[in-house]
Amino acid sequence: IDFSPDPAEEVRRRHEAQERRIQREKAADQRRRDAERERKAKEADEEKARERQRDAARAEKEKERLKSQAKMDERKEAEAKAAEMEKRRRLMEKLRKEEEVRRKAVAIE
Repeated sequence: IDFSPDPAEEVRRRHEAQERRIQREKAADQRRRDAERERKAKEADEEKARERQRDAARAEKEKERLKSQAKMDERKEAEAKAAEMEKRRRLMEKLRKEEEVRRKAVAIE
């Protein structure tokens, strides 16, 4: 009985082993590509979240700036109104004094 391996069987086994190795490599490559795609998607999501945060911070800052501007405008308006009222008060005082002087002049005649 000849126990030496059949050359055709040996070729078939080598071919099957090579085929299994190729399939393992393909699966490993696919896993690497999938992992890379997931990593990039995660990075993109994180960047979008950071951008949303920056936008929200910018919007909040702008809101605060506008609020501050409105307060300043309100204060300037109040100061202008007060100045106008003071101007009117002085004018009325001046007119009252002039009227008083006129009355005294009429009373003297």
